[in-house]
Amino acid sequence: MAPVEWYAAGGVMRLPYDKSGVINGIMYNHVTFKNGKLISGSNGENHTLYIGEPEVLTNVQEQAVLREVEHDLYTAAELGAAEEAGNPIPKDQWTSKMWEIYFAREDGSAVYCFFFNEKYFTKKQAIAVAQSVQFTEAAFQ
Repeated sequence: MAPVEWYAAGGVMRLPYDKSGVINGIMYNHVTFKNGKLISGSNGENHTLYIGEPEVLTNVQEQAVLREVEHDLYTAAELGAAEEAGNPIPKDQWTSKMWEIYFAREDGSAVYCFFFNEKYFTKKQAIAVAQSVQFTEAAFQ
């Protein structure tokens, strides 16, 4: 079963971050900086397709980057089982598309991912929310 976030209208995740990319021996690459500038973000999930190039946002309190993503809501086995049971899942319900916006500081210890289901939010609306977000100083510690 796909993570509940992939079905949601939207939400916020706080993800671990270390400039080295390694936390407790596990590789995390949620964001990428180049010359001190945030240039990309990803949640690193399996069954996720990143569409197009990351878009660096302007007029935001913290550095932010927008990504469009498509998540597989079912595995091939789940789709096959539903078909065999006589309850096929319509093809337009196999995936969800989201706008993901990553906020990060290169010297911080956290990344924030705000996500918006494209069924309910336009890109313009997702960006407007990103431009309204304000973090406390403790948010990235």
